[in-house]
Amino acid sequence: MSKFASKTEEVLFNFKVQTRGAVRKLPNVVEWICVLKHLQEQGTNTNEVMRKYNNSVPTKAQQIAGGKAKTVKNLMESLPQECLQLILDHCQRFSWEASVFTDDCLASKKISAGYCHRSVGLGEACRSRGKVTEESLDLMFRHIIHGFESSSEDMRKKLSQQEVDAKSEEAAFVYNMALEAKKECPIEDSLLEEKWFGPWVSGEFSCTHEVANQLQQKDPNLTARGVKQLAEV
Repeated sequence: MSKFASKTEEVLFNFKVQTRGAVRKLPNVVEWICVLKHLQEQGTNTNEVMRKYNNSVPTKAQQIAGGKAKTVKNLMESLPQECLQLILDHCQRFSWEASVFTDDCLASKKISAGYCHRSVGLGEACRSRGKVTEESLDLMFRHIIHGFESSSEDMRKKLSQQEVDAKSEEAAFVYNMALEAKKECPIEDSLLEEKWFGPWVSGEFSCTHEVANQLQQKDPNLTARGVKQLAEV
């Protein structure tokens, strides 16, 4: 029989034990996510779990707060399950500490579906190209993770929140321009994946350069045919 009154109490106890001793190891983002997902499936209020944990540790340094808390909350409440799984799979291969992510780089609202990047350009068409969707987030995380994992070890680096926000904007443009192209001409999804999504995800220079160039120009008269790769499709 368990000595704990609930699974929540057991989790809090284990996390506190983890922070004791000469070498203190605070629970990382992935550890929090895995535990909270399990508790959430049992109907537990995960925000209450985090509050209880913060009240139970002796120092502020041991609390989950700031960007780390925002990241956990963002991943739990705003991110599509498929994207969260991409992150967890990546961290299973590399660990959170050795991954491309930091405690606060995923804390921004700019990686929430429905957010609209205003810097894409003026006008209704430009604004719609900056809209973050579940599909664009999938592209973004595939792109970020592929770029990190395909690089040599000495070239791998963690991303800042600003860099992730920029990737969110690029991915929104990539996905929404594809939607515009499909409105102009019927295009098979498999062809878009091969000629447009896939090359951007894999970091093909001609594609990533085209996306960056179009975002920089902010041309209000741009159409899908004005994007080289989409015109060729």
